[in-house]
Amino acid sequence: MLAAEPPSLTLPIGPGDPAWQTARGGRAGNSPVMNVDGVWRDYATVPVLREGRPVAIVVMGESLRDSPSQANLATSGTLGFVVGGLSVVDSAGTVMFSWNPDLIGHRLAAPADLANLRVGEARKIDLAGAGDRITIASPVADLLNGGYLVFQQPVPAFYRDIRSGQLTRDSSLLAVVGAALVGLTVLNGRREAAIRREQGRLQALLHNAHDIVIATGADGSVTFVSSAAALLLGLPASSYLGRQLPDIAYPDDAATLAEFLHRAAEAGTAAVRDVRLSTAGSGHRWFDIEAIDLRDRPEVAGILLTCHEIGERRLLQDELRYQAFHDALTGLPNRALFARRLDVLAAERPTPAFAVLFIDLDRFKSVNDTYGHDAGDEVLRIIGARLQGAGTGQDAVCRLGGDEFAVILGDTDSARAHDVADRLLESIRRPISVAGRSVTVDATIGVALAESQDAPPGAVVRNADLAMYRAKEAGRVRQAACVPTAGQP
Repeated sequence: MLAAEPPSLTLPIGPGDPAWQTARGGRAGNSPVMNVDGVWRDYATVPVLREGRPVAIVVMGESLRDSPSQANLATSGTLGFVVGGLSVVDSAGTVMFSWNPDLIGHRLAAPADLANLRVGEARKIDLAGAGDRITIASPVADLLNGGYLVFQQPVPAFYRDIRSGQLTRDSSLLAVVGAALVGLTVLNGRREAAIRREQGRLQALLHNAHDIVIATGADGSVTFVSSAAALLLGLPASSYLGRQLPDIAYPDDAATLAEFLHRAAEAGTAAVRDVRLSTAGSGHRWFDIEAIDLRDRPEVAGILLTCHEIGERRLLQDELRYQAFHDALTGLPNRALFARRLDVLAAERPTPAFAVLFIDLDRFKSVNDTYGHDAGDEVLRIIGARLQGAGTGQDAVCRLGGDEFAVILGDTDSARAHDVADRLLESIRRPISVAGRSVTVDATIGVALAESQDAPPGAVVRNADLAMYRAKEAGRVRQAACVPTAGQP
């Protein structure tokens, strides 16, 4: 048990109870009548969902004799008759509420007598050993694990006023049937009168949960927020009441949250991952949110959302995503991100003018052989930073692996491409201090330009690679250009 109100409470229901199984299936349920420490009680079970699966169950119980619903039936359940009246029984036929409080906990009907009744139908049933009573029953849709509204009266009292034979008898039966159907509204009195009492218990439990629990009306207005909001979002829970649910989301995710709430109202359940909720100070935190529609359960009377904070998972995802597309040594974009940016260029119509520079460090192996691999790694880190500093914000500097780098120059022409190549060579050649020694590294750069609007990026890359090898064959420590790429495959 995560929390209880009062703290000393022990649960009389568990995994074997039908209401518990209903909640484990993702729906709210209610227990059969049970005697707990000499008091007749029933219990409502409400699931708390995460990723579509219940991770906790909120259990709310009440004393049936002290329930507002019992008070309603005690005053209006006789339907004007001198003796007899209405009772609400559970799926086993045991009285939950009754015109006669002494009937609570007693069985009025066997389950077999009630099993074939349909919601919206009131029918006279013949009970074994109850030939001296008229019994009419109708199922109650509000009780998810089953329940019935039962009218019962002694036969002499029921037919006392019959004066015109069968016609009057049928009219009396019809009147009672109608009263039984209308009497279903008595349950609404039970739920409405119990909301203030049960919601206090519900809030006491939910305020102890680490996840933020939110209840909204069908229009999206917030009716309840657990106190975890203050811890995770930095604002008191009361500050959210009355606001529209999308308004508490980070602005970029407001539409996502609105659509999510609509799905929950339509389908009964919904889930959304990686949603940002606004925090104090214009910040945000990441959440996975599950919703279940409990508008038919007045203890909640709305759509219940469980917001599970995923900051650690999000940080891990961001770190893994960064590692997948960046070189661990230099922090530069890697070959995978280089290819992805070329794909973005290829998808643009018309393809913009761009250039690719292939950079290969000359005789870098001698640095590793002479000074060691740690010194070689430091040289690569410094050169990577220099290459990044020599370009502009529109340029993408990547490390392809080993001692090879590449630069994508966006929105450029031949003059600028060669100017950038010269600056890169100059930057690379500056002496580097490693382990107290000065190291100088040279490089060869191949330049390829896409001047045609239909130039394939892949062809530009191949031309840059080819230009780089031609420059090496010509003597290294230089740049070389390939002819502009114009629509070649």
